[in-house]
Amino acid sequence: MRTFLAIYPAPQVVERLREFQSKLGEGLSPSWVRWTNPQQIHLTLVFIADIDPVPLDTLRQEGRVICRAIPPFSLRVERVGCFPDSGRPSVGWAGLDGDLSWLTRLKSEFDALLRRQGIVVEQRSFQPHLTLARVKPISGRDRRAVGERCAAFAHEAFGEWKVEEVCLMRSEPGRQCAEHTLLESFPLGTTSGQWGREQ
Repeated sequence: MRTFLAIYPAPQVVERLREFQSKLGEGLSPSWVRWTNPQQIHLTLVFIADIDPVPLDTLRQEGRVICRAIPPFSLRVERVGCFPDSGRPSVGWAGLDGDLSWLTRLKSEFDALLRRQGIVVEQRSFQPHLTLARVKPISGRDRRAVGERCAAFAHEAFGEWKVEEVCLMRSEPGRQCAEHTLLESFPLGTTSGQWGREQ
């Protein structure tokens, strides 16, 4: 089962991102970019390629404990950029700022939990972001045009929200994009989650 741990922005932030996707797309050919469904825009804490039922049960149990020890914290969505860079973009993203120390601690706790279960965790540095689009296989010239379009909005801001839960999601192939299903939500601190996904 392919799963991931995610944080979802509040609805008002998602709406601003949806509006921005439309604005960004005005200068791009529809054949160049595959846009993220606004309802699927999220911050990935950890992606787990495959997980068996027993480690999944442990993740559910210990995930609740980890999240109870972390208070709700605020994140801001601001800046627009590309991975790996604007000269040869493959992903267009919106950046995250705010209480990043709590976010980093949250990720570190889950990384450690997964390693204890024998699950391989990505080693590359954590760069918190929300994926807005993925660039399709296109020419180098068109790819650079996508990067230039993103760079024109480098200082865009989309608002702030309070993170109150972490979502454990299942990912399955869909007709046009992956389908995401909520398996469990872990409230932070003593609060109940506000931004949970429908099961």
